[in-house]
Amino acid sequence: MTGLPDSTLIHCAHEYTAANARFALSIEPGNAALQRRAKQVNALRSEGQATVPTTLGDEKATNPFLRSSSSEIIEVWGPLTCC
Repeated sequence: MTGLPDSTLIHCAHEYTAANARFALSIEPGNAALQRRAKQVNALRSEGQATVPTTLGDEKATNPFLRSSSSEIIEVWGPLTCC
């Protein structure tokens, strides 16, 4: 993923962005980029507009699954361990 530019468009096949933003805020409420994105998503959805595609840069800034090194996320989930 690090080889792709932040401007890379992400086209997911669903419109779960509002629910995803609520979940992400429950994990990382202090993330200012996430707060802005959630506000933008809520405004778009209230107008019946789509929130996708998005960019890899936005996802890296707001998606908790791409932010495992965030101290706020580690505080909630603990350090990421694998296999």
